[in-house]
Amino acid sequence: MFVTFEQLPKAATEILQRMDSIEAVLSRLEANQKKESEKLLSADQARKLFSPEISKPTLIRWTAEGKLICHRIGGRVFYRQSEVMQAVTKLKKYSH
Repeated sequence: MFVTFEQLPKAATEILQRMDSIEAVLSRLEANQKKESEKLLSADQARKLFSPEISKPTLIRWTAEGKLICHRIGGRVFYRQSEVMQAVTKLKKYSH
């Protein structure tokens, strides 16, 4: 597209508006991704993210050893999806 000198201010304004739109979309995508990765999983859901699936005693042992971090809410144990996925990649035998 060829822009004359007289059209330059209008073209620059349009470019900036498009960049603002793209930035807004990227911000929403980032927020959605963060929200999804911070999802809390039950112990059974966390165990199933490993391949092969790990047993309950292994999950408990790895939590005690600090390989996994649990979060207690109202007497129940949960795991953050993002933290479990980090553990999956660290423990290569269990990665997908």
